[in-house]
Amino acid sequence: MSSDESPRRIVICMGSSCFVRGNNRNAERILALAQEAISRGVIQVSGTLCQNKCKQGPNLEVDGACHCGVDAESLPQLLESALGTARVPGA
Repeated sequence: MSSDESPRRIVICMGSSCFVRGNNRNAERILALAQEAISRGVIQVSGTLCQNKCKQGPNLEVDGACHCGVDAESLPQLLESALGTARVPGA
């Protein structure tokens, strides 16, 4: 990543509905898959409280775009397609 590029941002909804629907596990998986990219400053991961899309959860945002219904099966593909340029190994 060059010095003028901003890091890619992942925001994980940790509201109670998304948390129990799987974002607790999604957060762990994202941190494990993207550890190298996070340490290089290519990706920033943070949590937020409710994103007001509870019925569609678990939800997360990638660079401001909301992704709903993210489960363990769809998460690696989402990371690869959304963050492919950030080189997330194993995604």
